[in-house]
Order: sequence, then structure tokens, then C-alpha cells
Amino acid sequence: MKQTGTSFVMTPFTADYTIFEQSVASLNTEIIPKGGTNLKSAINSAEELFNKESSNKILILITDGEDLANKGIAEAKKVAGKDVQIFTVGVGTKDGELIPTPNLSGGYLKDRNGNVVKSRLDEEALKNIAQITGGDYRHLSSNGNGILQIYKEKLQELEKSSEQEQRSRIPIDIYRLFLLPAVLLLLIEFVLIGRKPIKKRRILGLLFLINISSISETLYNLGSALYKNGQFEEASEQFDLSLKKASGDLQKQILYNLGNSYYRLSESAKDLNDKIDILKKSLNGYNGAIEIGNKDPQVQKNYDFVKKILDELEKQKKDQQKEDQQKEDQQKEDQQKEDQQKEDQQKEDQQKEDQQKEDQQKEDQQKEDQQKEDQQKEDQQKEDQQISKEDAEDVQFQYLQNSNDK
Repeated sequence: MKQTGTSFVMTPFTADYTIFEQSVASLNTEIIPKGGTNLKSAINSAEELFNKESSNKILILITDGEDLANKGIAEAKKVAGKDVQIFTVGVGTKDGELIPTPNLSGGYLKDRNGNVVKSRLDEEALKNIAQITGGDYRHLSSNGNGILQIYKEKLQELEKSSEQEQRSRIPIDIYRLFLLPAVLLLLIEFVLIGRKPIKKRRILGLLFLINISSISETLYNLGSALYKNGQFEEASEQFDLSLKKASGDLQKQILYNLGNSYYRLSESAKDLNDKIDILKKSLNGYNGAIEIGNKDPQVQKNYDFVKKILDELEKQKKDQQKEDQQKEDQQKEDQQKEDQQKEDQQKEDQQKEDQQKEDQQKEDQQKEDQQKEDQQKEDQQKEDQQISKEDAEDVQFQYLQNSNDK
């Protein structure tokens, strides 16, 4: 049996271009709860959002039209009676293409019998859906021209008509004049470029609804989609923004999901202090939901669970701080000992050096004294020898004199 897929509203009606842009930027094939083309589910999700009093209920379906549930045309007939107009944009070819599997390099999707599955464009079904509801069909084409054709030939006139109706009742908000072209151009950019590489023939039914609704609900749904896609930091940012404008039951739900987002975000935090800070935000979310009357028992369970983890981490942090302080004190003590040893060694070396200088001075003095003493002895010897010589000559002279006298 083929997988029929499901649908959910990612962005409710909004005139906020930034919100819409964020929704488109976060699109990828992984956020769909259940893959496969189910036109009935998409049409039904759209119809539930339309205001019954709206004069123009416009739905743009961008799909291959291969309705695996085979109920798209029947659903189109049902909403046609509620003045919903569907414009269809076909993606793909009649011959079909193989569907690459993201988890297998170079592999393709197969059915239970092992046969390779092909995704084919069903133009007849898309044309029928458009015709039944008074809309129109165009093929997307490689440059996204099909969407522009629908806008220029069909939707632009509806926009002018809607503008004239408003002129007779209330002042016209000028920004609405640019909303539909902006939406379509952004959609083309996504189809042709995309924030992430688009996997060929992975079927993703895109549903864009044009109207005005609660900004807080828009932000909340965007946060929910980001959460399902594992983008917890971005999800928490959207929940924070939606919380500023929300009230009542929606506020309770936002606070609960804000707690969930921060908890999941904490799982990827590597630094202990960062993890503790994020878990405190998670706890604040759950606590806020409880304080304003969210009686869902899961909220209290999550609060208790996160509180337990937070207490353990804070105890771990205190133990770590104590251990770090002990290490720091030990390092200081060791450093002081090392410094004292160096100082003692320097003193000892200085004393040795001073002693060596003193000994050297004594030795030099002794040598000098010895040299002086030796010199004095040598001088004395020379003097003594000189005296002996003079005495000998005097004796010899006296002897010669005595001899002559005789």
C-alpha cells in the first residue's frame, strides 16, 4: 500500500512578510509528519482556516497531483460549495522520476515488493480540481513562471476587486497591495533556489493561504514547526516572540512548549554553566504555564523532571567549584613552597659565592704577603752578600798593606 501522507498548517493567515519569510526558509522534506501526497488532507486543512465571511477564499496548491489517497477531487467539490477557489501548480513530468532516499547514497525509494517507485505528474487531476472550484492550472516550469502566470492572469484582478470593495467600507491598508506579489515571488525563490538543496522528486505539498489572522498564532505555529524539525533554538525564539502577544489558552500552551524547547536545547549544550542557564529558562516556562492555570499533568511532570536535573547540575557545579578552589589553594601553596625554596637556594648560592670571594681574597693576600716576604729575603741575601764581599776586600787590602810594611 502506498503511503498517503498527512498535512498540518505551518503558517496561519498573516500579513506579516517577515513571519511568512521565516516559514518558507524553514521548509524542508523532513518536517512533514508523514510523507506522501494527500490532496484531501491539504485542502481540508486550508478550508478549516478560512473565515466563512471572507469574500475571496484562495488556495494555491503546488504539487505533482499524484493523489495517493484518491480523494482530492471529492474534497475539491466539497469546498467549492463553500466558495473556496483552488489554483493548482503542477510539479514534475508525466513520465515520472525516481525518488532518491536521503539515508542511502545513490539509492532510490522502493515499494514492499522491491520495485523502484516513480513520482509522476497527474495534470488531469490538478486541472479537474482547479476547474471544479473556479480556479486555474499551470505547470510550474523550470523558472517558476507558472506561479507568476496565475498571479498576473487571475489573482491580480481578484486583488483589485477586493481593494475596491474595501474602499467603500474602510480605509485600505496599503501594505496589502504588495502582500500577494511578495508571497508569490518568495515562493518562486524557494522553488528555484531554496534554503537547502531540494531533493529531486521528494514530494512536498506546499500550502499558502492568503488572509489576515493572529500574529501570535502565526509565531506559535512557526515555533512548533521548527521544534518538530529539531531546530530548538529557533523554535524557542519564535515561542518567546509569540508569548508577548498571546493570552488565554494559547499563552498556557506557548509557555509549556517554551519549556520543552529550552530543555531540548540544553541537551546539546557542552558547557555546564550554559546548560544550567538554559534549564533555568525551561523551568521558568513550565512554572509560568502552571501559574496561569495550565492543569495538564504533563506540565508538572516536566517541571519536576527538569528541576531534578537542574538541582543535580547545580550541585555538580558547587562540587566542581569547591574542587577548583582546593586545586587553586594547593597550587598557591605549592607555588609559595617553590618560591621559598628558590629564595633559600639563592641565599645559599650567594653565601657560597661570598665565601668563595672571601677565600679568594685571603689566598691572594697570602700570595702577596709571601711574595713580599720572599722579596725581602732575597734583598737581605743580596745585602749580606755585598757586605761579605766588601769585608773580604778590606781584609785583603789590610794584608797587602801589612806585607808592604814589612
